[in-house]
Amino acid sequence: MPSFTKEELIAASELRTISQRELFHMLEERGKLGVLYKDSLAAVLLPHARYATMATRLKELDETLLQHQHE
Repeated sequence: MPSFTKEELIAASELRTISQRELFHMLEERGKLGVLYKDSLAAVLLPHARYATMATRLKELDETLLQHQHE
């Protein structure tokens, strides 16, 4: 599981009380946010560009793995 600093974590209940602007500022400033629900990491928020990069890389790795399995 990825590690998060205390500043990168937010309780799910806080999502009701902070503004959209504040949420996006936190995300931009920290690069990722972990959402805690019942003391467990329930979700991760990432900037779209970072998510897209990760998804592309994962697809590349999957394709490489498939190629090596067929050799």
